[in-house]
Amino acid sequence: MEFETPYTFLMQIWSGMAADIIQLATAALVLPILFLRKVLAVPETESLSLYLNKWLYSSWFFLFLTIGTGVYYRAANTCLIGKELTGLGGRTCVPFPGPLFGVFCLFFVLGIGLFALGVIVSLRTKNG
Repeated sequence: MEFETPYTFLMQIWSGMAADIIQLATAALVLPILFLRKVLAVPETESLSLYLNKWLYSSWFFLFLTIGTGVYYRAANTCLIGKELTGLGGRTCVPFPGPLFGVFCLFFVLGIGLFALGVIVSLRTKNG
């Protein structure tokens, strides 16, 4: 049985982190709806469109970008791990997945930050 190289082990850790962030981003897509219904107590019979603002829509946009970029990163990461484990160089992979991971994380932070900003604006609108 062959042992993993340190590079392969590291790439697997980063891939696991990416999977966790993708799951968080997917779950965060429902945050505006839960916030409006549970915290602001918008009735089920009332449309949420009155309470959604550009910040909450932007949050959704960046969370979708997070999911898409994360899936692409994991595919590139899997390609690199496969090349490392098999020693086959037939497939072309993204040569430096680090910057891709950075963009992926930036999209997630922007999505959550814009959600927080949207919540503040919604609270001010409701109370003001």
